[in-house]
Parts: sequence; C-alpha cells; structure tokens
Amino acid sequence: MSSVASTSRSVFAPVPAFSFSAQQYEDCRNFLETRSASTESVPIVEESQLIMGPDGRILENGYRFNAIGFRALASVLSVGLSQLFNELSGENVRQFKSLERATDIAAAVSVYNTTLRVRFDALRERNLLVNHREQTIEGFLGLDHRMLDNSVFLETVRNELADKQPSAEFFRAELLGRELRLYFIDPKSRRTDIYIDPRHSFAGGWYFSNREDTGNAIRASTCVYTRFGAAISPPGVGGRLNHTGADLIGRTSILAAKVAERAIDMDVVAKRVRALAGLSLEFSPDRATMEAANEKWIAYLGKFKVPREDAKQIVKNAAVVGADIEPRDPIDVYTKEVLRTRTAYDLFCSILRYSRGHYHTLRDMLQTTALKLLIPDVKSRKHK
Repeated sequence: MSSVASTSRSVFAPVPAFSFSAQQYEDCRNFLETRSASTESVPIVEESQLIMGPDGRILENGYRFNAIGFRALASVLSVGLSQLFNELSGENVRQFKSLERATDIAAAVSVYNTTLRVRFDALRERNLLVNHREQTIEGFLGLDHRMLDNSVFLETVRNELADKQPSAEFFRAELLGRELRLYFIDPKSRRTDIYIDPRHSFAGGWYFSNREDTGNAIRASTCVYTRFGAAISPPGVGGRLNHTGADLIGRTSILAAKVAERAIDMDVVAKRVRALAGLSLEFSPDRATMEAANEKWIAYLGKFKVPREDAKQIVKNAAVVGADIEPRDPIDVYTKEVLRTRTAYDLFCSILRYSRGHYHTLRDMLQTTALKLLIPDVKSRKHK
C-alpha cells in the first residue's frame, strides 16, 4: 500500500466508465437499479460533512470525492478553487487520474478546508450525491435541482420509444460517472450504399442523455450512426429539459415521445455524404500549401467552438487516417496521391473518431459539429 505522499496517489475516487451493447439492456438496467439503491441525496448541514483529512478523505466518514463532485462543489465555494487544488495535489481532472509528478496534497487540503470554513454558508441547503457502496461523493446538487434517477430515465425512454416506434431497438448505453447516454436505432433505416466502401454503414436513430450529478439538462435528439460513432442533432432540433420543477418524470416522457416521432432523412444523408466526399481538403506535400489548408479547416472547426488544440488534432487525423478503416503505411500517407484524395468526408470521420473517449462537454460539441458538417441545415422529419 502506498503512502499519502506517493506521487501516484490520487486524492479523488475514480470516475467509472461503462458501456452496454445492444444485447445488454437488462445488464444495464440491473446495474443502474443496484447503484440507485446505494445512492442518497444528503443535505449539507455541517462543515464536518466536508472537512478533508490529510489524504483528501472526509474526516467524518472516510468517503472520497470523485473529480466531478469536487469540481461542482468547489466552483460554488470560490472561483478558481478547483484549479488550484488540482495543481497543488497533482490531479488531472480531464483525464480523471493523478499526474506522475511531485505534489503537495497536504497544502491542497489546507487551502480547501480553509475556504470551506470561510464560505460554508454558500453551501447551506444544497445536497451531496453520495454513493454509500463505493463510499464516494459523486455530485453536488443545487437548491432547485430535481434529480432524475438514471434507472427511471432508462425505463421512461424505452417505454416511450416502444409506444411511438415499436421497431426501434436498443443500440448502446454509455455511463460515465453519473451521466447516462442512451442510443436507439431504427433498423429499417440502415444503409450500406451511401459511401464507396460499403463497410461505412449509416442508420438513423435517437439519442437521450441524463446526468444525476449536476443540473445539466436532460437531452433528446435524433442522430445518425456511422462507422466511427453517432453524429447528433443540435439541442434545438431535439430538445432539452432542465432538472427543475414538478413532475420531472412526466415531462421527460413527453420530451422522449416528441423526439421519438421524428427522424433524420436518410436520403438527405446519402446526398450530403456524397457532397462531402467531393469536397477536397486541399492537402498537399508542399509545406506552405499544407499549412494553409490546415489553418483553413482549423478555423472552420473554430466556428463551431471547437478548441484550437483539439481542432489541430482533428485536422491532422483527417490527413493521416481520415475515413480509412485499415491503417496505411506511414510513409505513404503524406504522398501527393494520398493527400489529394482527402475530402470533407475524411474530416467528418475524423471528428467522430476524435470524440470517442472524451468527457461529455467536448464530446457533445464534436458530435453535434459532425452533424452540422454533414447536414448544415439539419431538420428532422416526422417518422413514417
């Protein structure tokens, strides 16, 4: 067992990530119900509920924050507290693991505890989302927050789809911490004739997400499934619902039913994929030409608020991998013959490939950016 001074020691509990395939709906449901049974929304009454010991655990009961729960609480205590704590303790919140470098956890804990004592009144009447089985604090809930249990959300969405779209099938569920993403597919919409390589299959479907641990909105949208992931309609095309007000379950049912009545027009998808495949990215082995093309497409992604460093990686991936399924010889990638074939469809595939594995904020942005690239004026139609 390592000591609290170990450079590999993480103050925060890990944020678990799970995925469930089309054949694992019952496994997903059982997992969510089991976790729900060990979860409690605990009112914040006393400082002792939150005071940390020297190793970052809560002194009162030995529980630990995960990175998401701590960040939410720290943002209310003081602007910049979460960042300062992470720098002192060596936590890399984006990757949810500790950095391999010398740290001073005791200093981080001292700063946090001092701020907590001074600003505790800001936390009164708020709630902690506590997982007693894992002994973790996984969320911080606001005054008006109404938590929608993910197990209830799963059943609500499935029931509405079964009613509105009996042929819809459960496709996949993804769970990161307390965020649940649900994907359902319309099997009748599946097509393999859209791109020159039939292994690039496409299908229409529906996407739903809920977070128990924050006040972020419940989301429902239509989506397009591709070889490299799902491109999701912007929120305005689907719908959002805040975790506030009465009868949240009933309003979630209405939202799910409304979105289930709509679908992406796959004929439009086919037309647009062919258009993207005909639009050159203007890549070239010539350095000046390549840099100009890179900057053009980095700036294009910037219009969708994609961070510049992420946009650089996406554009680079479009040049090196693009829509390829099998890897090419690295020596061949930067030849004129290969680079001149890269099109906006390669960029589309690169966006979705890059989105995988990222946390919800960037991933949502990239998945919606991909659909905006595919269908600039995306409009769902009534599902027949």
